[in-house]
Amino acid sequence: MNKPFFSIILPCYNAARFIGETILSVLNQTFSDFELIIIDDGSKDGSWDLIAEAQIKDPRIEAYRIENSGVSVARNTALKKARGLFVTFIDADDIMTANALTAYHASIKKNNSDLTIGSVAIHGSEHGTTNLRRDILSSRTFDEATKSEIARDFLQGEFDHANWNKVYKMELISRAKVTFEKRLITGEDMMFNWLIWDSTKSVSLIKDIVMQYRLHDNNTSRQKATRWDYFVVKSQFYQENRAALNLNSRVICDSYLNEGFWYYELPLKLKMTEDSRTTIKDLSLLRDLEFLKRHRLFGGIRVKIKQILFKLGLFDLLRWL
Repeated sequence: MNKPFFSIILPCYNAARFIGETILSVLNQTFSDFELIIIDDGSKDGSWDLIAEAQIKDPRIEAYRIENSGVSVARNTALKKARGLFVTFIDADDIMTANALTAYHASIKKNNSDLTIGSVAIHGSEHGTTNLRRDILSSRTFDEATKSEIARDFLQGEFDHANWNKVYKMELISRAKVTFEKRLITGEDMMFNWLIWDSTKSVSLIKDIVMQYRLHDNNTSRQKATRWDYFVVKSQFYQENRAALNLNSRVICDSYLNEGFWYYELPLKLKMTEDSRTTIKDLSLLRDLEFLKRHRLFGGIRVKIKQILFKLGLFDLLRWL
């Protein structure tokens, strides 16, 4: 049996509200040489019934149901089953634009890059935002000698940390020996990209909008109640794998995590109000111990933060506390 050009991986958990439209956006692609691998992660809302119905109607769909294990396990399960020469991802609540695979295919045929990245449209009318875009302004290709020009943009998320606007050559994933970390509930895609970057020999950027990302209250990335826990686990995983990155990548990733800690994660941990957080114009404010001491909610959290930083191995931050 011939291998499909693309494997499209779709993990699903309790997404009955969106999954039908998402599947249809894939099946309606103008480029048709693909397989769609759907992993239902133990949904309880009828998602599986909708997936099974779609599978009956289109032979390009391969659907599997597993016990609830998290999005990383679902994606890893699909990667083991994928037969495509190239692989891309889509979340169960997003929409792949009709010409996405055609645009990817044209770029790959021209450049044969390990990694191809497209633009994204962000929709979320319930939050007062519509059609916000993360655009790639010009289509460009970088080889192993020039990819350092976009290393900072890639590693710090200028092209988004997600997997769903990227196509990876299957040979790249095998060469990098990278999978999704099952301990991570969020940020698993960012860590996947960080770990695969140094093995990437060529990168193509395309202007085409390939994905419509839908903002809603159930997005994992929008759930803030346990953000600190997510950050701790993500930082621990990074420290465990940091030595595998080359020096330049380590410097960029260290800087990204450190600034995220001071500017966003720590203010949330201190339970600062939104208004208080927006008044912080300079990172040095959060590095000023007197400023923290004056904050009415700071209290004994200083010791806890020091303990966490030590546990994470973020020793350069300890000197500020």
